[in-house]
Amino acid sequence: MSSAWALGYTVVMGWESTAHTLANLEREGECVINLPGPDLVEQVEALAPLTGRNPPASHKADTFRYEPTSSRPPV
Repeated sequence: MSSAWALGYTVVMGWESTAHTLANLEREGECVINLPGPDLVEQVEALAPLTGRNPPASHKADTFRYEPTSSRPPV
């Protein structure tokens, strides 16, 4: 997902039609939006250039880097 922002009680999300986000949403039928507080800005920004796609899409390879997901079971 490239972006998300709140407009009142509506959250607007942006993603490319070729991204995995749309396929994941279609498969799962739901999503979770976490709203971190301002004290987490640095940690959120540190995640911004990461992707779970290996290799990254060719048009994103200069901006994003692959990071495997954790093998820990969900909490």
